[in-house]
Amino acid sequence: MFKKTNQQTAKKQPSILRKALKISGIGCGLVLVLFAFVVAWIAIPLFSGPGAMEISEFHPFRSADAKAIYHQAYFEQEKEWPLPFDTLMIPTAYGRTFVRVSGAEGGQPLVLLSGGGSNSLSWRYTVRDFADYRIYAIDNIYDVGLSVYSREMTQPEEMVRWLDATLNQLDLDGKPHIMGLSYGGWLAAEYALAYPEAVEKLVLIAPAATILPLSPEWISRALKTLLPPQKYTGEMLNWLLPDLAATETGRQLIETTVEDAIRAKECFKFKMLVNPRVLADSELVDLPAKTLFLIGENEKIYPSQAAVERIQTINPAITVVMLPNCGHGLMWSQPEAAHRTIRGFLTDASRQSIPEQLGAGEE
Repeated sequence: MFKKTNQQTAKKQPSILRKALKISGIGCGLVLVLFAFVVAWIAIPLFSGPGAMEISEFHPFRSADAKAIYHQAYFEQEKEWPLPFDTLMIPTAYGRTFVRVSGAEGGQPLVLLSGGGSNSLSWRYTVRDFADYRIYAIDNIYDVGLSVYSREMTQPEEMVRWLDATLNQLDLDGKPHIMGLSYGGWLAAEYALAYPEAVEKLVLIAPAATILPLSPEWISRALKTLLPPQKYTGEMLNWLLPDLAATETGRQLIETTVEDAIRAKECFKFKMLVNPRVLADSELVDLPAKTLFLIGENEKIYPSQAAVERIQTINPAITVVMLPNCGHGLMWSQPEAAHRTIRGFLTDASRQSIPEQLGAGEE
């Protein structure tokens, strides 16, 4: 009897185990399906562009309250703009473009394009040194600020057409200098390639991609900032801007930038920026001869020395300046050197003398 029971038990055990595994497998499958559903539910609206039905009275914000919160902070920071200014809202096929106009009336036009995740107010620490120009600081229509997009934008060509439509309606007094920082530098380069006759001089300050691919570490850190924990935004900026993080003034600037980024993420409907790209050799050759490439030696979006070498090999006509002891935050951590370099370039100072004055640059 004892042996028979053991045998029966032995026969039942595999059957019970199979049932348990089957049930467990079904459970795991349901969990995976549920997880995939949740991911899709979050990702589809997160990464899709704006549909026609999404254009509301508070577009491009998440709600009327979100619009009010963002505008209140924006207009408070606007008080820090150091020069008298006028504002324009330019209609284009892609929506309405906000432009801040300041500086000398009748001065040489200078168009400012800000970095990704920012707007024209990011130039408030810099613009005073260019007050003798007629300055047009633009809020990127497909980023954060007061510009209002009305259609999805996914290709560089669309960004270029939008910028051209905006500039054509500004009634500029002559061909403008165009100066772009980071993402704005990439856009400035794309515009100069498409409309070389429309640009007097081009200033590329650590342009995103453009010369080299963005580093894998930058990409991974940037992607983390899309996640809910707000700490990733601070971690990203402290990593990217160590020269600023080393001073009290710089840390305050980073803190303000983090607050701005978090507020924008909470207030704006999510959209992916048009990806900046690396220019082909043939395109790099076609950049205007009157182009300044300005970079810090400790740049982290890509290796600065490799970027300098690629430019000097393919298009040696471009003026190249590498500032020491700074990185992506060079306009704030080394303002005197950066402004002296840019102004020297815009006023036709010798190409050879600029790097020599700063102890870096062309070989």
